[in-house]
Amino acid sequence: MSHPLLLLLTVCLAAADPAPGLYQSAGEGQTLYLTLDDRRVVLQTADGQALFGCRVVREGGGLNLYRFGKPMGMRVVVKAGGVALEEEGGKAEFGSLYVPCPTPPEPIGWQPYDLPATEADPAKRKEVAKELQRRFDLEQKLRLEAIKLSGGQMDAATMEKPEVAAKWQEINRVDEDNKVWLKKTLFASGWIGSKSHGGQAHQAMLLVMLHNINHLRLAATGLAQMQAEVKRREIGEMSVANLADRFALIMGDPMSYGIQGGMGADGKAIIPILADAVQVDANRKRIGQPPLATTAAMMQAAVVRIGDDGRLVEGGAAAVTGLDAIDMQKAMSDATWGLAEAGKADAALGVAITAARGGDAAPLTAWCKQAAQSHRDLLARLLEGLGRVAPGVDAEAAVVAQRSLFDGYLAGVPARDDGRITIGNLLAYALVARAAAPTAEDLARAIDLAKDLEVALKRNEVARSPLGHGIADTIACVRYREGKLPAAARLWQQSIKLAGVQAPDLYRRRLALAEANDAAAPLPR
Repeated sequence: MSHPLLLLLTVCLAAADPAPGLYQSAGEGQTLYLTLDDRRVVLQTADGQALFGCRVVREGGGLNLYRFGKPMGMRVVVKAGGVALEEEGGKAEFGSLYVPCPTPPEPIGWQPYDLPATEADPAKRKEVAKELQRRFDLEQKLRLEAIKLSGGQMDAATMEKPEVAAKWQEINRVDEDNKVWLKKTLFASGWIGSKSHGGQAHQAMLLVMLHNINHLRLAATGLAQMQAEVKRREIGEMSVANLADRFALIMGDPMSYGIQGGMGADGKAIIPILADAVQVDANRKRIGQPPLATTAAMMQAAVVRIGDDGRLVEGGAAAVTGLDAIDMQKAMSDATWGLAEAGKADAALGVAITAARGGDAAPLTAWCKQAAQSHRDLLARLLEGLGRVAPGVDAEAAVVAQRSLFDGYLAGVPARDDGRITIGNLLAYALVARAAAPTAEDLARAIDLAKDLEVALKRNEVARSPLGHGIADTIACVRYREGKLPAAARLWQQSIKLAGVQAPDLYRRRLALAEANDAAAPLPR
């Protein structure tokens, strides 16, 4: 059954304007599909992949194309038998002619699919979750390999290197296979929900879907289902925010949360948002994000506000105050300065930091418990920065010297905060890996921290993250200090495996020591 959005409409925008509806390219080769309604133009391939989306603005007697509030220098024009996309001067883009297509292929469009009820059999749901996790683990493994091969660079020269290009071709093939599997599975057994299939499977599905965001109907299906899950309080709004903003970017629409970024025509980073910047910041606050102006400053990106008509809206920038006004680039390069500035910006935090440095962590714990998540995250980044010291300085000793700051933070932060893993790992490592052997009290604290780290390391998304091999190394150091050398050896083997080709020689030296069963030897640093 054809979807209403893709049927030719009976009302034209004006007598000389193209009729809204679905068109297909009339030329030879690959068939492209152009969908035109009263707000936008979207160009898709025959398998439903979006090539681009943009807004249409009626001005100057025609339909001009706008993307992120600015004209693209193209318009939709009527031609004999159909429509065309033309640049100023009459040069046709994306083919010379699109003719009406009253019967669209099934994947074309951006409306959600109608799915059957979620599979009722727990055993079958478990099978789906297991297969989804396998696919997610593979695509994450390949992406980490690509990052290592490219050294984290995404410039054209790096991406054209044969080994990097080959890896990304492999990633693209896996993404395509995942898309086909996910679509088939959703049609066969319904939505893969957090409540029905488990949070880990649900999160894996979200990331698989994000990596296939150009398939608009699949993305729209995920967005609609997740919005329903948020209303039922089964998942947090942050999951929806990621998908909603990425979907908006593909469609050329403004974002509601501003947690993704785009590229302007001048090659500079932009954050295209709804014209109502106050509403965007309210949305961000609900999902624990700092004000948009703070993020824009850190990203060195321009905030672009877009009106309902698709045009750029000037002005309306919100003032940034308090902790959100801190220069985070400078703070990350000098965490001591950053903590001092944070204490000035938030008087209660300043008092808590001073107390913690004096040995009383309770005020900092109390501050963390009532602080917004974005402010807790800011503090975590500053504490992490304390571990970056000048050459020749014992970084671990520097962390232990301010242990009360770390303890105060960890005691006040919910288990769900990502910063808890990072800071817990940093403190545990400092307690057992510094030059001086840990005291009995320090070792006991490190053992306690290692319990949480072991739980975190069992999560695939943590183990395969850039932090994963370091967490395994930290737990191994704790076990070594306990005298549990076989356990330490297994963990260093795991850290080497997780680090792959970039495994530090330090891990191998530590592994050799554990395998030699020499508990009295100093821990290699």
